[in-house]
Amino acid sequence: LTNIPIRIFNVHKDNALSEPQTVIDHNISIYPKVIKSLTFENKTGILSVKGPGMGFIPGILSEIARVLYENSVNISSVITSQISINLLIAIDDIDKAKNLVESLEIHAVNDISVNTEISLIAVVGNGMTQIPGVAAKVFSAIADEGINILLSSLGASDVVTYFVIDKQNTKR
Repeated sequence: LTNIPIRIFNVHKDNALSEPQTVIDHNISIYPKVIKSLTFENKTGILSVKGPGMGFIPGILSEIARVLYENSVNISSVITSQISINLLIAIDDIDKAKNLVESLEIHAVNDISVNTEISLIAVVGNGMTQIPGVAAKVFSAIADEGINILLSSLGASDVVTYFVIDKQNTKR
């Protein structure tokens, strides 16, 4: 059995059984109002590994990923720049991860830090990278509330954009 659509009905509406609220099937639908939901979680921390020119030195990320893998530490996401590698890791594993990365003694690294006072926010909607201005609207709304975005991951998925803020700003 394949290509069977899933129909979701709102039982609180008068026409509940005649008109589905949502249909999930193999068709992809992108609408101008792309954003459908927003969610957050507070069980992730950032392990930041910094040093000048790290983005130009081959193998640093693979070395870090290898030691974490060998010690059963999962990396939820990686956000990088030329001078830093930021790993999103479960709070329960983040101190272990920091100790493991420190044990590697990578010469290009001059700072390893942890931030567990963060919230990982997910903005969800099909077509996030296909409709112009979606990121601008999201980031402007956050800025209008006086909230700083610490890290962001945009474009890795067409369905979700992630960003990290201070945990104290989560419910604003």
